[in-house]
Amino acid sequence: LDREINRRKREEGINYYTPNAMQLRAHQSLARTILYSGGNRSGKSTLGAVELAYHLTRNYPDWFPKSRRFTGPIKAVIVATEFPIVQRVIEPKVLMYLPKEYIVKLSKTPQGHLSRIYTKDGSTVDVLTNEMSQLAFESADWDFAWIDEPTQRAKYVAIRRGLVDRGGRCLLTFTPIVEPWMKEEL
Repeated sequence: LDREINRRKREEGINYYTPNAMQLRAHQSLARTILYSGGNRSGKSTLGAVELAYHLTRNYPDWFPKSRRFTGPIKAVIVATEFPIVQRVIEPKVLMYLPKEYIVKLSKTPQGHLSRIYTKDGSTVDVLTNEMSQLAFESADWDFAWIDEPTQRAKYVAIRRGLVDRGGRCLLTFTPIVEPWMKEEL
């Protein structure tokens, strides 16, 4: 039984997710931009990965606001500080909550880091990092952006521009250690 439960959690993690009180509050927010700031182990990256999985699969729990639900394929972006963080934190979290059968292909950089997720309904998820050029953040359009950890202001502004045409939503999950502009402006 333990092996089967562990297999199900590995392959269908979203069905086993129970948000803590602050995560639930963030999930239920009607804001276009949701900021979830906290210390280590407060559930920030889990919130981001689950929110992404909900939007990609459109398998929303009853308590998720209907006005924030997507009804068709989406274009999403994840912004992380650097590719080793993507490999160590973001990719495992996303793969924990996004059902395996929903993923068609994972594109990787030449160095082996996750760069794009393709799903069976045509949704895509781009993975960008602060290591990348400013131009990587420009001239794109997205429905949903998850910015994990502090990011440079110019890159944040570019992501926001990419959300305008599609009326997109933004989730920021970070520990406010660097990038003081985020604490002041957000």
